[in-house]
Amino acid sequence: MLRETMVYGASFHRAWSVRTHVLDTVDYAVGRLSGSTLTIEDVRRCDDESDVHVAIWSSASTSASTSASASWGLDFPFSLPEAVYRDFALRDWPALVDFAERWEKTEFEQALEDCELFDPRGKCRRPGDGCRITDAESGAFSPLRRYLPNRLEAAHSGLRLLGYLKRFKAAVVYPFEGPDRKRARLYETNPEGTMDRLGLGKPRNPWDFIEAFNDLPGRAVEMAPLPDHLRGREYEMAAVVSCATLANAIRAFDLDESWDHRPAFATVPEWEIRQKEGLIVRL
Repeated sequence: MLRETMVYGASFHRAWSVRTHVLDTVDYAVGRLSGSTLTIEDVRRCDDESDVHVAIWSSASTSASTSASASWGLDFPFSLPEAVYRDFALRDWPALVDFAERWEKTEFEQALEDCELFDPRGKCRRPGDGCRITDAESGAFSPLRRYLPNRLEAAHSGLRLLGYLKRFKAAVVYPFEGPDRKRARLYETNPEGTMDRLGLGKPRNPWDFIEAFNDLPGRAVEMAPLPDHLRGREYEMAAVVSCATLANAIRAFDLDESWDHRPAFATVPEWEIRQKEGLIVRL
């Protein structure tokens, strides 16, 4: 039986400024999953990178004291295509994290260009040197995309963020490590993919999303009404969608406890290469 779980959904889509290439505002939804009911308690804002570290770290500490768990859905790429490992002789995902931490963003981008690694136009439809298998299965943009939305910048900065949290033992990262209830558990999400699955296209507002989500056949979670103070702005929307996507996977696939078992949403090829390319959690 699943215990009560705190589920957080973070929206990084405004986070990395085009001009400064630094982590800026991050918004995250705070959800409580009790049985099959997900209640969004709030959407909060982090004003800089240190705020993100503190929010994730403190969520694990709070959960440990209440016997709940703390799981985070983060909407940036956790990894890069297998071709990057090949061309830079990277043995595994920790080596990729170290690679991102040692190279500045401009150096990182230039190195990929020198190896002629580029993203396809539009969203990924099939795997290849520019697309992970999980991107193709999720209809996500390539992590190598260099123009708006700049996914390469998000991936580079995101890998550094994951490296920092790992180094200080604040979190464990799915599917590269094993679960640990004493630490926050981090999962990659793709809010646009969830919206597409629900037939909503471009984000409208959280209330339309909740109605469509609760009408989805086979869903494992029922979303409660939102608090009155949430206005349905776009950043709140993305955070809420990430939160609901992860909560459904936790309830449907026992995701927090079964990191070594392939969830039903993942294909066999996607699962087999997860230790390098990662896995986008979806409905």
